Amino acid sequence: LDVPSAKAYPKNFKAFMQMLKQHRNDIWIFFDTETTGLLYNEKHVQATEVAAVAYNMNGFWKTPSRIPNGVFNMKVALQQDAISFMDQEPEEYDDPWSKTIKQLLVMTQYNEGDLEKLTPEEVAQSFTDYLDSLRLIAKNQGGKVRLIAQNAIFDASIINVLYSRANLPVPQDLVWDTKIVFKNYLQSVLKFLDEKSKFPVKDEDRKIINALKKEGNWGPYMSASLGDIINAFDISGGENWHTAIADVDLTMKALYAVVRFLNAKGNFLKALLPPISEISFLA
Repeated sequence: LDVPSAKAYPKNFKAFMQMLKQHRNDIWIFFDTETTGLLYNEKHVQATEVAAVAYNMNGFWKTPSRIPNGVFNMKVALQQDAISFMDQEPEEYDDPWSKTIKQLLVMTQYNEGDLEKLTPEEVAQSFTDYLDSLRLIAKNQGGKVRLIAQNAIFDASIINVLYSRANLPVPQDLVWDTKIVFKNYLQSVLKFLDEKSKFPVKDEDRKIINALKKEGNWGPYMSASLGDIINAFDISGGENWHTAIADVDLTMKALYAVVRFLNAKGNFLKALLPPISEISFLA
């Protein structure tokens, strides 16, 4: 799997919407992984769950619909490198941001539910079969498959490592990143509304701004994290946050909500405040 850089996306939101029209017949496969750590090149870091849900996004002009039998959800058995590392870890790290493998397994509900823990080879081959079946469906409706993930560089890398360790060929697909969409287009609009708009900000827009505005080491910024996005847009389904299958559904809902928000807001701003060179998505 390959993840294009932020520069590969359309320069502005209007062009992004034009691109979406070109892909209205595609099947969009949102996917997510859970893991034993963040450093995916380390031997003890492996996928523990791979989940995906396929949708017809209909160019974002109609409500997305799930593809029948388009859900993939498998857990990966812990391998010896992860087990050995876990056995040597402390109960918890001094750094509150660092999680032990045991803590990650609890957080991601690894030992809950009735999913069988399968080998990396079984999961990778099953994911290939899943993608191939959806390619046929997409071809029959005049489109292709498109893979999407939040913070896609991480999940794509985890998938690539899974395939490499299973000695299976990695799927040759591009992966779009919802986080880049949020950063490229949503942030500039919210920043304009917050700092430069000549009109009073609507209460619902102020709520979104306040939910996403954070204070960082280099000053205030607008968050593009999935958790903050779903809170800002009141997206339901976050009760199982940090399980792969729940995160997939939340990613789709977040992207859909943001695109609809930006499309409506763009029309509003163009009508009231032309020209607005400060807003890159209208350039």
